[in-house]
Amino acid sequence: MTEEDLYKDPPQKNANLSYDKKLFEIYKGIEIFKEDETGFYRANFNGKDYDTTYLVSIRDDIDDFINKQPIGTSRKIRKLKYDKKNKDRPSSYKFNRYGETKSNFEILLICYLYLQGFTYLLSIPKWFLSLSMDTSFWFGFKGLIFALLPVVSIFYAADWYGFILNIVGITLDIIITLVKALMGAILNLFD
Repeated sequence: MTEEDLYKDPPQKNANLSYDKKLFEIYKGIEIFKEDETGFYRANFNGKDYDTTYLVSIRDDIDDFINKQPIGTSRKIRKLKYDKKNKDRPSSYKFNRYGETKSNFEILLICYLYLQGFTYLLSIPKWFLSLSMDTSFWFGFKGLIFALLPVVSIFYAADWYGFILNIVGITLDIIITLVKALMGAILNLFD
């Protein structure tokens, strides 16, 4: 063994293995084979071997070969159709393979609605607990208005939020960081 052999990569274990190819289908007169062990689809046309794990890719290349177009043209056409169909969508929509996700505005709206619902759970009992027999009508009515107004009720129940966050162990630094992240998300809505 020479010194050069020490620095060479060892051969892969499956480098010289041959897998059984089964005829998967005949697409426009060209045979497409499939290797069950590897999941590869293989076809031979245009004087070349084509291997891929995506059957659609081989079919596109066969279409291009039959229509005497450069290989990859069908894929480009499909991408242009897809882009044209989705160009009217807002840019805040993200697409993934499972469907579209929610926009930033929808996520913030859902978070606000959950926060408001939890705030009502805190502010209404706080209003009932703050009433006493010797208070005036205006004091009680003002507290009820503060408890029921959507954004104001968050500040009305702020002391209870502080108590709950203190019990859970969330400090002021963490709250400030969360508020900064929330404000950054709100500012991204307008970009």
